[in-house]
Amino acid sequence: MPMPPETQQLIEQALTTVRNDPQHTLNLYQRFAIYYSFGNSRYLSVGYSKDGNESNFAEWDKVLEEEFAQPRRVDFALGWLAILSGKKVQPVCEKVWKQIAPDKYKKFLGKGAFANSLQSCEKLLLRQLTYQEGADLFYEITYWVLQDAKHGVTYDIASAYQTLYDAIGYALIGPLPRGQIVVEGKLPENIFIADPAYSAGEAYSTIDENVLGEGNWNPPPKPIKYDLSKRLEFWEWWLTEAIPQAWELTEINSK
Repeated sequence: MPMPPETQQLIEQALTTVRNDPQHTLNLYQRFAIYYSFGNSRYLSVGYSKDGNESNFAEWDKVLEEEFAQPRRVDFALGWLAILSGKKVQPVCEKVWKQIAPDKYKKFLGKGAFANSLQSCEKLLLRQLTYQEGADLFYEITYWVLQDAKHGVTYDIASAYQTLYDAIGYALIGPLPRGQIVVEGKLPENIFIADPAYSAGEAYSTIDENVLGEGNWNPPPKPIKYDLSKRLEFWEWWLTEAIPQAWELTEINSK
């Protein structure tokens, strides 16, 4: 199945928007329209329990594991797109490994750490890892992203790891909503799904002159700036290269 014609039309519209916008921003609605144009992903058929108690979360986890064993082609395309976004911002993390002082950062920011995590993500998408192995990887990176990463690294690195976090999530459970409850398989009106493209765009275009350990959310000592030419470069790459490549990889790995 090739890339849907609707997706190509949305890409052309988005290119016009991002090139004409003074800030070269691709807005939320256009990004989500592109995601949805890929087709019906698994998140439309999986939902949290209404009461959210522990037994029901265990039941939901069982459903996710069953879904993991029966991926749809759309899930692969979305997963590849997330992984490609991660690869695009890998240099953001790799360039800082020599600067690392705290031992707690070495596992995630040490030499080759980001690349190794992306490789594991790719194996997960190709079902070369089990659901439980993927879940362990996801929970580990989730804790680091939500805890240590928000308090000790610069914003570009934090954004790169948010991209990785989203990519692993896409490979494991699809683009399920973050911080939203899905009742009986129906999405809320104000849906907020994981958005690896946004995080990658932030990582790629951010100019953060703070150093590791100074924090990036509280706010940082030095204000964060953006390279608008890099932002445009990222979105043009994402629209014209990454999306078609994601569909190509889906076709190649589906044979």
